[in-house]
Amino acid sequence: MFRFINSFAESNVSLDKAMIFAALYLIYTVPLFLLALWIMGNDKKKKEALLVFLSVLASLTLAWLITKFYYHPRPFVVGLGKELIKHAADSSFPSDHATFIFAVAFALLLIKEYWESLIFFALFLAVGFARVYCGIHFPYDILGAIPISMLGAFASFMLRNTLFSLFSGLIRFYNNILKRLSNLFVSK
Repeated sequence: MFRFINSFAESNVSLDKAMIFAALYLIYTVPLFLLALWIMGNDKKKKEALLVFLSVLASLTLAWLITKFYYHPRPFVVGLGKELIKHAADSSFPSDHATFIFAVAFALLLIKEYWESLIFFALFLAVGFARVYCGIHFPYDILGAIPISMLGAFASFMLRNTLFSLFSGLIRFYNNILKRLSNLFVSK
């Protein structure tokens, strides 16, 4: 599967550029999305943003722990495929990018934000495919991110009440600052 997907690399300059963009930059939609939820949302949306953030944090922690006990070389390390993006020769399993985005998609699904979840599932597929296309991951590195992200998101979802009580003070503090700032700039 890796060889098939990666075989298209270097055959079309425009496609290569699109895949490199997807592999490197689509991940930035996550912090922008969370920031927008946090800044423009009501208390419910802030809690959702916090839950998604904690799901990502838990998922990436699990992925990091796996890399401490299991090393799998990247395709270019073992001389496979075409490498369109220079990358460190660290463990390829699981893909951090795929873990990051799938954790968002699954957390949004758990909180019943179906449209946003669908968008991030599509981003997961695009980023995962692009990272294989660019020669820095095997397909199972991308697929391996799915259960890891599900576990991290599900754990955060199950502990959400405890986590929300810990962070509710932060939300109130942030709202108070916004109110004070708006009072400074709104003339009476």
